[in-house]
Amino acid sequence: MINEKINFKPPKNYLEHREKAVETKEKFKHVIALTLNPKANYKEGVIRCITSRKGDIEKKGYIAKSLLYKIKGDSLDKFIITKKLDIKNEKKL
Repeated sequence: MINEKINFKPPKNYLEHREKAVETKEKFKHVIALTLNPKANYKEGVIRCITSRKGDIEKKGYIAKSLLYKIKGDSLDKFIITKKLDIKNEKKL
């Protein structure tokens, strides 16, 4: 009994949404890293949208280019991507 494998999965510290919570309108194939603004009652936020990928994700040298976009929603269930987030001196980065 001691040598049996234990299939323990720690509990998740978040709720997983069963459907897409962000409408991309097919503009972006991948969106990641969503953050919501508590000062806007969690109805606005920022999301990272992948604009291009080059290479193999499992190999050294993989490049993923992305941009930050604003999002809006009436509830925590559905958001839409609105416009690109303008960052001061972005071209210098």
